[in-house]
Amino acid sequence: MAILKKINGSYSNDDALYNLVNYILDLNKMPNRIVGGQGVYLNNVAICMNDIRCIFNHEGRQAEHYILSFTYEEAQRLCKQTALILGYRLCEFFEGVQALFAYHEVKDEANAFDNHNLHIHFAVGTTNLM
Repeated sequence: MAILKKINGSYSNDDALYNLVNYILDLNKMPNRIVGGQGVYLNNVAICMNDIRCIFNHEGRQAEHYILSFTYEEAQRLCKQTALILGYRLCEFFEGVQALFAYHEVKDEANAFDNHNLHIHFAVGTTNLM
């Protein structure tokens, strides 16, 4: 069964949001460019999230980080379109906040992509737009 895990980081220092978004959008980790979100422009996600924080004068934790991991058996059956749909469906649970997701595929020792460690990262804003 797939597991959704919340990563326990403070994400409150000045560059935390930018670092998280840059990690999630690392092109080396997502060769198929399966990425999406809600309430953000994908070409400047960190700026969008930071602007909302500033508008609402929200300080402290800038984002939350989640990872949806799949078992080997699930990964064998997971196609790109399903990964994209799962990303958007999970974003629906983060109602009222901005969110970004990207599907990461990990390279093995032979530098080929394998299905052993497929996962979707989520950066979720902490400022409620409602």
